[in-house]
Amino acid sequence: MKIAVLEWICGGGLTSPHADADCPLLAEGWGMLQCLAMQLASSGNDLVIPIDSRLQSHLRLQDLHSSLSQNTASYSLLTPPSFAESNDASVPLTESAHFRWIAQAWRECAAECDAAIVVAPEIDDILLHIIPALASVTKLLNCTQEFLRLACDKIAMSQRFTEAAISHPPTIPLPLATQAWLQQASGKNAQQRWVAKPANGAGCECLYLTDDPISLLSSETLPSNMILQPWIEGQALSCSGIAAADGHIHWLPLMTQKFVHREVEAEACCHGGQRPQQIKYSGAELADSHLQQRKPVELLRGAMRTLGSGALGWIGVDLTYDAASDRWTIIEVNPRCTSSMIPLSHAYGGNLVEALLGLSLGQQQHLQQAWNWES
Repeated sequence: MKIAVLEWICGGGLTSPHADADCPLLAEGWGMLQCLAMQLASSGNDLVIPIDSRLQSHLRLQDLHSSLSQNTASYSLLTPPSFAESNDASVPLTESAHFRWIAQAWRECAAECDAAIVVAPEIDDILLHIIPALASVTKLLNCTQEFLRLACDKIAMSQRFTEAAISHPPTIPLPLATQAWLQQASGKNAQQRWVAKPANGAGCECLYLTDDPISLLSSETLPSNMILQPWIEGQALSCSGIAAADGHIHWLPLMTQKFVHREVEAEACCHGGQRPQQIKYSGAELADSHLQQRKPVELLRGAMRTLGSGALGWIGVDLTYDAASDRWTIIEVNPRCTSSMIPLSHAYGGNLVEALLGLSLGQQQHLQQAWNWES
C-alpha cells in the first residue's frame, strides 16, 4: 500500500519554526513520525512523508533517511511561505492562510496514496479541521470529524461523562469558577489542588497545578479557553487502544506516566496568590503486572460508548488510579496517535503499527497478544 504519514508539527504546521523549535510537541511529533514511518516501511508499504524544510537543522533526518532508504519510502521537503498574518493573534489558526496552504499541500500528498494517517494536536482545533480537509481525497485512518467534535472539546466531553456517570473530574471554564463551585467540586477538601488547562489542549501545553485557582483569573498570558478541574490524587496512567473498522476497540497495556512540576516565574501566569506549577510530560513505561490485571476495561468501554460512533485508529486515554480507594478516574481522551505508541511498539511482539493499519482497514480481526514486559 501507499500511505501518507502526515504529522502536523514536523510537516509544516509551525508558523514560527525558529521560535517553536524547542517545544515539547516537536520532540513528541518527531518520535511518533519515526515510529509510524519505520514500522510501516519495514512491512513493505510505500510511504509519502512531508517534512518542513525549515526544521532540517532540528530534526535527525539522516536517521529517518537511513531507515527508509532500505524500503519503498521517502520524505519530501515542504517550505511553507511566510504569511503576514502568522503573528496576528486575532486570526484563528484554522482560518489562516498558513493553515490553508498546509491543508492543500497535504491534500496533494494524500491524493496519491491509498490511505493516510494524520498526527495532529487538538490545539487551536487543528485536528478537528484538518481531518475534513483531507477526508475527500483518501482513506483516513483517523477518528471521524463527528467523533472529534466531542472528544476534542474537554467541556463537552466532561458533560457527557457526567450524564453517563463515567468517573471523571468536575470541569468548568476557568472564568466561571466561583468559590461556591470550588467548594462543591472539592468535596469541602481544604487542601484540594487544582488543574488549569486549555479546553482543546494537547500534551502538557499550558497545563498548570495550583492551590489558588482564582488567582489565575488575572492572567493576561493564559489562553482564553482555559478550564479548571480538581487535581485527582493517585497514579497517573494511560491506556491506548486501536479502534478497528468494525467498531471494536483493542485495548493495549497500561502505561505509567511521568511528569515534572516546575514553579512558574513571578508575573508569568498570574498576579497575587501562590505561584502555580507548570506540569511537563517526561515519558512513560509499561505499568507493572499488578496494575495490568486491574485495567478498568469496563470503564474504558463505557467512556467510548458515551463519546459515540466514529472512533478509528489510535486512541489514548489518560487515567488516574487511587489504590487507597481502588478508584479509577478518566482524565481525558486523546482521539489521535499519542507518544505511548513508541514504547508500546518496542514492547509488542510484532509490528504494532502494521497491526494498527490492518485493524483500521478491516484487513485483520485480532491483535497479537505478545508483549515483552521487560521493555
